[in-house]
Amino acid sequence: GCNNIMNFKENKQIDYVSLIYKHFGNVRRARGYYLYTDKGVRLLDMYLCDGRAVLGHKSSRIITAYKRELDKGLFGIFPTKTKSLLKRAVKELFPEYNSAIYATTQKAIYFSNLAISHSKSNIENMGANDLKDVQIYRPFLNQNLKSLFLFLPYPSLSTTIVLYKNIDKTIFLEEDPILPFEASAITSFIYDLIAHKRKYAIANSIKTKKMLKEEQHTQKELNKLLPKLKTFFNIEGHYLFFKKNIDIPYFEFFNVALENKILLSPSIEKPSIFPMINHYTQLLAFFNKY
Repeated sequence: GCNNIMNFKENKQIDYVSLIYKHFGNVRRARGYYLYTDKGVRLLDMYLCDGRAVLGHKSSRIITAYKRELDKGLFGIFPTKTKSLLKRAVKELFPEYNSAIYATTQKAIYFSNLAISHSKSNIENMGANDLKDVQIYRPFLNQNLKSLFLFLPYPSLSTTIVLYKNIDKTIFLEEDPILPFEASAITSFIYDLIAHKRKYAIANSIKTKKMLKEEQHTQKELNKLLPKLKTFFNIEGHYLFFKKNIDIPYFEFFNVALENKILLSPSIEKPSIFPMINHYTQLLAFFNKY
């Protein structure tokens, strides 16, 4: 009884929107890994729209694409090339997979389950009964991608792309339409993501002395921060998974972090994202106090 209630509270997503408003007022803009409120507070965002904004908020390339399509006045469903360009970008990111675009995650899961029920030979590789069981692609996580998984693109709150292979394509014929400005913005995000994943292969020979000095300072802070992070999180790539075996209620940990102007994932089941910033003084101060 009591343990089940505690588990329910831990697994239920925290209403972080109301908590942000209660503590800091409305959010008036988002830039990179930060949210700025109308009370003059800057929040370090380590949730990033459930990882959709893993590259940070407001990429200039995304905004340019959005505005370009908005200027055309195409606010209805018309035959445009934006969806086919989006499909091409998805294919570049996942060359071995076919894709289907849906307006909501719930609808994507419905058709995923339908596909699984018609692909019994692959069912052990794709088991998915609800959102908790469906594999979500995390761009900077070392994952063994299955025959079917979901990609949560940015900038969107609900549009979800199903990636699949060796599955009957006819199940996914009923895709949802997507507005041109959203399709174009998501396409730009995907190419930004591809570029970001490739950039580490480029030599660092053009870095200035100032840049190298800043990197050394950042590394010193990271060397202090990482042992403290590992007390509370399992670290996998850019992702922080809260340890379930430590004697701290996640709701309490989340709230203390928010009081220190740090927004973590509102659910213990979803990872927080380590921010790629130059200075970690704020995070160090939080973990030193906790």
